[in-house]
Amino acid sequence: MKQLADRVVALGALDEGAHEAAIRALEMAGERAGAARLRQQLADLRNPVVRRASDEPQLIFVVDGGTISPLATLDHGELMSYSTGSGDQEAMADAARRFSERYFATRRAYHLYSRGAAEGLALVNRKEEPGCYSMMASFARVPKGASTLEGGIATNFDLKSGKPKPAPALTGEQRRQMVDLVRSVLQSEAVGEGPMNALLNAHDANGPAGLIIDVGPSGDSPFPVLIATASFESQSGQDEPELSYHGYELRMIAEADKSGRYRLTHKEFNHTEAVQEFSPRRFLTYMDIDQDGHDDLVFSGSGYEWWWYEALGRSADGWKLLVQGESSGC
Repeated sequence: MKQLADRVVALGALDEGAHEAAIRALEMAGERAGAARLRQQLADLRNPVVRRASDEPQLIFVVDGGTISPLATLDHGELMSYSTGSGDQEAMADAARRFSERYFATRRAYHLYSRGAAEGLALVNRKEEPGCYSMMASFARVPKGASTLEGGIATNFDLKSGKPKPAPALTGEQRRQMVDLVRSVLQSEAVGEGPMNALLNAHDANGPAGLIIDVGPSGDSPFPVLIATASFESQSGQDEPELSYHGYELRMIAEADKSGRYRLTHKEFNHTEAVQEFSPRRFLTYMDIDQDGHDDLVFSGSGYEWWWYEALGRSADGWKLLVQGESSGC
């Protein structure tokens, strides 16, 4: 009976009903110890608490849809990229296993944040493995019924944050200014008319090509930071496709003056003829992850059979790479 109860709970690790059914079955079978153990699990499930052991670092995870992945640790205001360690494959696999057993333990709770605000808790479901190697876990939001966050941050410690508020909509004038800035950058990079039109097209949720403009933090300004990402791949010819590949990727950040006129404060552009070097970014959220009083911008990046997460922070003259997490994939 105990094995059957454990299997029921394993299949519904975050399901209160599954726990209740397993407890009743164990009580009917006279297995009081097993029932008591599951009652405690059910109590933890109903009232999750974020706990960080004294030997644990302050960990920062990136939320991407329904999964969390480690990005960095924060030590006295200094961000350090998360890594499973170094050495041969066996040593790294052992380090990854130990990390997963501790930090991706089923029902472990983390603070959840997005767009500068607290968003409840994330409750780990289980370790996931969508690629050959990946450090990620699926999770459920607490309170139950909350919508899925497209992007966010999870931590095992408290971050300074504000109250949740609706994301401001991109205005027509902001879009017009950002498109003009993107077009100007593409022209300066001598991008041809065909790729430029593809990069400027409205984003299609079913495809990777096109321009995406996101609204970022506003800070003390009445106008938000705008983030533009765009990517496009083309390939012509069937005989020697490796000689006809072109990949274009762009990441831009613009900020407004007091009148609402936007200027470019960060630009990254890449045109490659090697598919292995194509690595577009996607904006996920903003949050002050290093706790310096300024919101940082969090992105995902993807390449040829691999992906990663990174954050940009303020610099003296714009934005800089703060931290980049370990890559996943094959």
